[in-house]
Amino acid sequence: MNKKTSEFSLEERIELYKKAIQLHNDLGWGSRKIGEFLGINQSTVSDWLYRGRSPLTIYNKIKETQEYLNSRQMVRQLKIEKRIELYHKTLEFRKKFGWGYKKIAKELKLYPTTVRGWIQEKKCPLRKINMFEKKPSKELSYIIGAVMGDGNLKLKVHKIGFKIGRIRLSVKEREFALVFNKCLTKLLRRKKPYSIRATSDGRYEVVAYSIILTEFLTQKLDNLKPFIEAYPSDFIKGFADSEGWPNVTAGKEFDIEVQISNSCKEILEYVKFLLCKYFNIKSTVTPHGKPGRVSYKKGKMITTRSQPYILRICNFKDVKKFAKYINFSIKSKLEKLLDAITIKEKFGTKNEAVEKWKEKYKKVKGIWVKKS
Repeated sequence: MNKKTSEFSLEERIELYKKAIQLHNDLGWGSRKIGEFLGINQSTVSDWLYRGRSPLTIYNKIKETQEYLNSRQMVRQLKIEKRIELYHKTLEFRKKFGWGYKKIAKELKLYPTTVRGWIQEKKCPLRKINMFEKKPSKELSYIIGAVMGDGNLKLKVHKIGFKIGRIRLSVKEREFALVFNKCLTKLLRRKKPYSIRATSDGRYEVVAYSIILTEFLTQKLDNLKPFIEAYPSDFIKGFADSEGWPNVTAGKEFDIEVQISNSCKEILEYVKFLLCKYFNIKSTVTPHGKPGRVSYKKGKMITTRSQPYILRICNFKDVKKFAKYINFSIKSKLEKLLDAITIKEKFGTKNEAVEKWKEKYKKVKGIWVKKS
C-alpha cells in the first residue's frame, strides 16, 4: 500500500521529489509507475510532474521565514547607531525608488514587518532612545558632574535582545532635582520635562531612559574630559550640588570653607586640577575618616567599605572665587555660602560675626539651617 507524503519528513519528501523528476526525465515513466516504484500516491506524483507543485516550495518558505526571524533578532542586537542607519536607508529607498516594504526588507536583510512599520511611521528607532548630540554643552557638563556624585547609571539587556539605558538621580533637595531635570530635558530635546517623584524616604527622584546618553556617561573619566573642560564651572557645580556643601564654623571664631566629599580620589583630584587651572582656586584633597563608617538609611545600618576623601577650599579669597565663578544651584547651599561670606567680610572672624550668624541660622542635627 502506497504511503501518503504527509507520513514522510520534509527532507524525505524532497528526496522522493528529486527521484520522481529523475525517473520521469530519464526513463519517461508516468505518474502511476513512479508512484508504485517509490511507494507513494499517484496523485502526489502527478502534482509534482504536471501541476508545478513541489516540497521545495515549503522548504524555501520555511528557510525564508527562519532567515527573517534571524534578521529580526539581529536588528535588536545591533547598536542603536546601526539601527538608525538602517532606518534612514529604508526611508531613502522608499523615497528614491518607490520600493515596497518587501523589496526593501530583502535588500537590507530585515524583517518585513519592521520595514513596514518604519514606512508607515508606526515604528521608529528614534522614538524611545532619546537621542542627544555628542558635543560639549553646559547641560552635558552639569549632568556629568551630578551623575558622578548622586547619579546612578544602569545598562541592561532586555530578554528579547535590545539594550536599555537608565539615568537616575535620587536626592534630598527638590531644587537639585529640578535643575538636573531641566538639563536632561534640554540635552535630550524633550518637549516636556521628566516627572519628579517624591519617594517614601523623603527624597526626590528623576528617572530618564536613553541608551546613547547612558553609554556615553559610563565611559572612563579620560574620555569625558574634553566635554567637561569645555564648561568646567558647570561640571564642578553639578558635582558640588551632589557631594559638596558650605562648611560654616561658628564657635569661638567664625569661618567658612567649601567642602566636597567622595570615595573616588581620582575625581576629587581632577576637580582640584580644574579649580586651579581655570579659576586659580587652591584646594586640598585628604582622607576623610576611615573605612567602616556607619550610617543609617531607611532604618538599615550601612557601613562604608571604601576610603572616603574630602576636598577643601579653605582660603577666604578662594571661597569667594568659588562663589563668584561656580557656586551651588541648590538654594539652601547657595544662600548659606553667600550669607557666610557677607558676615565674614563685615564682621571678620570674632564673636560679633558668630552672633550675627546665629541670628540668621540655628543648628538642627549638626547642620546649620536658616531660621524662618
